[in-house]
Amino acid sequence: MLFNIYISDQPISPHTLVGDFADDKAILTTSSDPVLASSYIQNYLNTLESWYKTWGVKMNEAKSIHDTFALHHSICPTLFLNNQPLSPAQCVQYLGILTDRRLTWKPHIISKTHTLNDRFHLLRPLLTSKHMKLSNKLLLYKLQLRPIWTYGI
Repeated sequence: MLFNIYISDQPISPHTLVGDFADDKAILTTSSDPVLASSYIQNYLNTLESWYKTWGVKMNEAKSIHDTFALHHSICPTLFLNNQPLSPAQCVQYLGILTDRRLTWKPHIISKTHTLNDRFHLLRPLLTSKHMKLSNKLLLYKLQLRPIWTYGI
């Protein structure tokens, strides 16, 4: 309950959308002008900084990144958190889903394919065994392989 009170007290902005999950936070805004979008995010980061200082919470600048999603190449101003520049990223992972600057599924699908292949190679002796029932093989597939493939797609 205290966590819900704590979360509901966080500042809001009319220009940003915030996604919270445990200790992960995603701050989103939309604009056709990348400079304006960066300005919205920077203003919200400044507000959030002062709120976190009031509550005695330290934000980790080293783990914080920013990315600009656009269909065309654009250069955005550098964002700052606690007077430290945030490093730009080519690919962002949030809640296990990877997205690139053009919002394609390519990095996510490549990552899931590698993970699935690794898991399949570990399970291959069991799945190709003649001594294991087909129902058990299906159960292995449903428990170990299908969740990897279906998460985020």
